Order: sequence, then structure tokens, then C-alpha cells
Amino acid sequence: MQKFQIVGKSSREYTDKNTGEVKKARELHVMYEPTETDEFKGQRVEVMFVPSSVKDDIFFGFKLGDWAEAEYEIRDTRNGKTARLIGVWPVKG
Repeated sequence: MQKFQIVGKSSREYTDKNTGEVKKARELHVMYEPTETDEFKGQRVEVMFVPSSVKDDIFFGFKLGDWAEAEYEIRDTRNGKTARLIGVWPVKG
């Protein structure tokens, strides 16, 4: 697992078009430090979609600048493989 730093986060509610149910969308904006195997130079920032399986107290407990690690599950879809976030937790920087 690769460590990343929280550089932003967002949370919003939306209405599911199919069910009419109000749902939450949560995102962490994360910055990865380059590793020896990365082909890029410098840092990269990505948006990580946080599923509802990650509890609110963990998501809202993150502050900007905190370091974290994440766990993913690889799934087969009709369009190929995809990684789904199944857990995220704080670590020391």
C-alpha cells in the first residue's frame, strides 16, 4: 500500500435518478509522493471516491495535511478490471 497526503475533501448529497433516494458522495483529494518505480517526476494529485462502507467518523476525521493509506478490491466488470476502495485509515507522516 502506498501512503498519500490529504490535500482536499468534499462531501455532497444527491438524489438517485432511478430510486429517488438521497445518497452521499464523498471524495478525498490525495497527493502521492513519487516512488522509485514511478515514471513521473514530482507529485501527483488524484480524486479518490470514498464509498459508504467507510464510516463518516473516519472520513470527516481527516484534516488537510494528514497522511493515510487505503485498501482496494479488484473487481471484474464487463469493461475490464476496476479497483474499488474498501478501506482508508490514517497513518503517521
